[in-house]
Amino acid sequence: MLSSLLLAVITWLNALLHFLLLLGAPLGEYVLGGKYKIVPKNRRFLNLIFFLLFTFLGAVYFQYTKKIPLYLPETVSLGIIILFTLFYAYGIIGNLKFTSSKKERYVMTPVCIISFILNIILLVNIF
Repeated sequence: MLSSLLLAVITWLNALLHFLLLLGAPLGEYVLGGKYKIVPKNRRFLNLIFFLLFTFLGAVYFQYTKKIPLYLPETVSLGIIILFTLFYAYGIIGNLKFTSSKKERYVMTPVCIISFILNIILLVNIF
């Protein structure tokens, strides 16, 4: 499914962003409220968590391309996709309403909107 392939790519790009932030790249204005240009070392554990989470999530999406077999039970994969559909819905609201970073609002909000729509398409195709 094209939607799952696009979601895998978007999610792995998000993982890459958090990996770069973990290494100290000056991209902090695009995530988590944009409070820091360079995420302080004592807060980078969040970037590690998001890096691992988005890497795993990308693999879950990629399973639905039928390029690799489903290694998780389908009910688990489906639950993860539903959870992240809600996560992206929250991301849309959070980036529009709560972030003080213009960079996060103008870059990550469209990413969340596109990801939310692609998740809905994927879920409709699964059911």
